Amino acid sequence: MTTLSVNEQYLLEQINRARLMPEAEAARYGIGLSDGLSTPLVSTPRQALAPNETLTVAARLHSTDMLAAGYFSHTGLDGSTPADRMGAAGYAFTGTWTAGENISVRGNSNAGALTQVETLESHHSGLFRSPGHRENILNGDFREIGVGVAIGSYTFSSGNTLPSSMLTEAFAVSGSSVFVTGVVFNDLNGDAFYQPGEQVAGATVTFRDQQVTTGVSGGYSIAVSPGQGGTLTMTLPSGAVVRTYIDVADANRKVDVNALTGGLMVRDDGDYYGIDSQMTSWNNPTLHPRDFNGDQKADMLWFNQTTRQVAVWTMDGFSRTGAGAVQASLSSAWELADSGDYDGDGRTDLLFRGTSDQRLAVWTMNGLARESSAILNATLSATTTVVGSGDCDGDGRADLFVQDSASGTLSVIRMGEGLAAQTPVILQNGVLSQWTVAGVGDLNGDARTDLVWRNSQTGEIGVWLMNGTTRQSAGTIQQSVNLDWTLVGIGDVDGSGTSDLVWRHSDGRLAAWLMDGLTRTQAGVMNNGQAVSQAWSVADITDFDGNGTDDLLFRNTTGTGSVAVWTLAGLQRTGAAVVQDNVSTAWTLATSL
Repeated sequence: MTTLSVNEQYLLEQINRARLMPEAEAARYGIGLSDGLSTPLVSTPRQALAPNETLTVAARLHSTDMLAAGYFSHTGLDGSTPADRMGAAGYAFTGTWTAGENISVRGNSNAGALTQVETLESHHSGLFRSPGHRENILNGDFREIGVGVAIGSYTFSSGNTLPSSMLTEAFAVSGSSVFVTGVVFNDLNGDAFYQPGEQVAGATVTFRDQQVTTGVSGGYSIAVSPGQGGTLTMTLPSGAVVRTYIDVADANRKVDVNALTGGLMVRDDGDYYGIDSQMTSWNNPTLHPRDFNGDQKADMLWFNQTTRQVAVWTMDGFSRTGAGAVQASLSSAWELADSGDYDGDGRTDLLFRGTSDQRLAVWTMNGLARESSAILNATLSATTTVVGSGDCDGDGRADLFVQDSASGTLSVIRMGEGLAAQTPVILQNGVLSQWTVAGVGDLNGDARTDLVWRNSQTGEIGVWLMNGTTRQSAGTIQQSVNLDWTLVGIGDVDGSGTSDLVWRHSDGRLAAWLMDGLTRTQAGVMNNGQAVSQAWSVADITDFDGNGTDDLLFRNTTGTGSVAVWTLAGLQRTGAAVVQDNVSTAWTLATSL
């Protein structure tokens, strides 16, 4: 947990604003970006800096020492350099490293003014206007910072002694780690920028397998290895949960949250103000599967039964934006078993099963390209099948729900870091044969996959709400559903952030149950009760246009093989279009395997 004060956090926010929008920061202070410098500064954004405890200790100690001893210098009275002081505070310099320091002092006869925003802004503006200090602020190599403010009495070169604010900024980079960092705050004035008094302490921030809590300033920092992507989950003190998927390449990523709205601000390069809007359900991929390129729009996965080719169509609403073969001909030793984001990078991967040895393997995907492949340390029995993939524990990685048809035993295989399949955990022994897992989805919006059951004799629908390997609660949604109605899919058709149940009658009519946990909030026919020709089957339910509401994918299975999409708003169809006519029936949408 970082130890910045709210005023130190505000100074850090100003520094990161400058780093992400250098030209705009220079314009803010009426200067050119390279004014006073012999070597021009480039206007490209720099990575945001992450707060570091030991650097903050070093910065505070130096500020305090300068006030106490009455000097103003980067060299300590003991002859120490900035790097010496950082190392003495416990910062470990390893690999290729560098360090830098800015110092600033502001005096005011009104001591109360020293802790006000105006003094903090004066510190930052003065440093940014100064060419050498501006170079430190915009040094793209730095990844971490300590900010230390001390208040006391200081005698200026004019001879005046005034209540003063002494600031030290300790910049550094060491080792190979990069950082996910940011701040959680209540944006009371609506400017999408942190101010003292807006901080939210005590929010829990989780990324992959690491968890921290925001400090008194609302800030946080998590060190990760370069190239990692995954789910960033923030649990606010109010109990609200905010999630997004981020890729961390070779630079820091800054993600802030407005706790008043649940709005997410991803401070991407060149856009400090990012996005401040209500989180969409795309931040919960349990609701919207099959996004192979990570653009928050679902794609289509195909398998050719004749050539055994595996292919993907990338989609944007009704339009196919790309198409290509992932594998020209899949070996007969393997069968395509399922798909899901098994490595937690925000992109859907492919799960395969050995046809004779029952081994499991995963191909990690990036659009149309296979990035890597791995044999999992998990083998199924011949009578065990994968009944669904979904994130049961909220860590951003899809887990495997498997059931043994001989014993009825239902288990979950959780996926760990590096595609490490954990030992199966039994969820239920001896499930009666008339009960089958009809589908998986997130029915209560907690970003954990739940199970939907159907009784093949009575039609009864039951739900298990899951939390990891624990069945958090369970209930019957309806005791008897006419068997003429088939559950054809599970998805968020109303954009509420929870999965709904979509039905089809034997006469072609479609209907939906809108769900909130174990409660059916609304039920009714779709398409104004008009039947859809039996030549068209529902092949998938997911979000092809990225608006947070799932769409229906249809396939003509009796003639042309055509593919069509309906966009939805609850029970209403808002649009419809044929994506592709005349697709060979040798090609099967993988959701229909």
